[in-house]
Amino acid sequence: MWLRTPELDLTSFTKGATLRFQQFRAIEVGFDSGSIRILKAADDTELAVLEMTIDGTTTAWEQYSRNLPAEAFAEPIKIEFRLIADDVEEFAGWYLDDVEVIALP
Repeated sequence: MWLRTPELDLTSFTKGATLRFQQFRAIEVGFDSGSIRILKAADDTELAVLEMTIDGTTTAWEQYSRNLPAEAFAEPIKIEFRLIADDVEEFAGWYLDDVEVIALP
């Protein structure tokens, strides 16, 4: 499953930007995983992978914060949160809240 942002035009963010959100994870280690990808808004082609393996379980909500890669500023993009899970063991999943992109000063 995946969740994608609406189109974001960051081409005027000359100093970069940071992706920040709150997350709660209950993901089976070694079998299930989440990832964060930067997609071309025009056709959803992958431009970059911000985070490849997100797994494990948190006991409370925690903040995630990463600078976006250079590919995010060349053309309009979408940010995709993707969760891949099997049906062997059932874990609650990956919860996201307060997602924001912040321009760097």
